Amino acid sequence: GVVSQARSAVAGGSVAIAVPIDRVRAVLTAAGWAEPTPASELMPTLSPTPTAAPSTATPTATASPTMTPTPAVTPPLTELFPDVLPLAHASCFRVESEGALTLEVLASRFPSSEEAAAQLRGWDWQENAYRAFACDNPPTGEAGYVYISLHRFANSTAAPQAVDYFAASLAEDTTLTYVTAPAVGDYAVALSGPAVNGDEFTLHASSGGLVIRVTGVSPSGLPVENVVAVAE
Repeated sequence: GVVSQARSAVAGGSVAIAVPIDRVRAVLTAAGWAEPTPASELMPTLSPTPTAAPSTATPTATASPTMTPTPAVTPPLTELFPDVLPLAHASCFRVESEGALTLEVLASRFPSSEEAAAQLRGWDWQENAYRAFACDNPPTGEAGYVYISLHRFANSTAAPQAVDYFAASLAEDTTLTYVTAPAVGDYAVALSGPAVNGDEFTLHASSGGLVIRVTGVSPSGLPVENVVAVAE
């Protein structure tokens, strides 16, 4: 049989017959020559341990500090006046007078005080300050009297309108006439003519919310350059 054939092949090797290995093992097992093939053990299926997703912590928003804007510091008008005039003969001058005009006093200097007061309030006029310098013996052609007046308005829109109004009122109340204004500030109007003690040149100019008036009077000429130098 199959077993004999198998043994003969192993012992003598005279005859070689191809026998399926499964049949050989079955025959040998039945004859007690071979141990039965153990049933294959089931390998446990290991379930992969789930990997914990990285914690995605929501960042806590840091509150930005509230910055309180620093209000702009408005210097007093008096700090805008020169202590010494920027003129070659500055040492000749002294402060003749200085002070501040209220709205009521300022309005009273116009041809129509009621109209002027209404205009000033409408333009939100805030304050005034003035300073006058005098020199008894100025050089020829130079100013012997310089008057500076400053007006502050709440905004830059009203200031040029006030320049025209102030200049028109001064021209109406004096013998001064309009002349070409030098380029000073944002907007300027100039008047010139005879004065009580010489020739006068007056410049009104706006710069932002400020209106500047500079008047120069010379006993021996028109002090245009002096007025421009002070106004600038």
